[in-house]
Amino acid sequence: MGWASRRRQERGSNAGSHPLHRESRRSKNDLRLSERLVDLIAPYREEGLTSRRYEMLIGAAATAWNLSLLPEAERPAALRRAFRKAKVRDVEAAAQVIATLMRRKEQLFPHDHRTIVSWEVSESGDQCHVSIASLVD
Repeated sequence: MGWASRRRQERGSNAGSHPLHRESRRSKNDLRLSERLVDLIAPYREEGLTSRRYEMLIGAAATAWNLSLLPEAERPAALRRAFRKAKVRDVEAAAQVIATLMRRKEQLFPHDHRTIVSWEVSESGDQCHVSIASLVD
């Protein structure tokens, strides 16, 4: 067993991975950004969550994260641009999810001002891994 596998086994999960869905055991101040996004989507995770739905939730969390960094007056226009870019069909439902995720971000990680530049969900066997590129403000 390699060091990474042993560490995952000791932690009980890979916190940035699906389908295990366990929250990280590290302190909230020591989480990678990918782990923070996984924490944000916790209320929306369910048994049998498909990789496609998981990827959509991570995308919503990334959008909510970046929107929460903007001044409140700029958020509605930025959200409309994000919806147009993503070709969102059910705007009302998507807006509710984004608003909830923004509130969670502000409650859980109020002092984390990193901007998400890109994100990716990749699959390896039955695991999904979240990778984030960010800018420090």
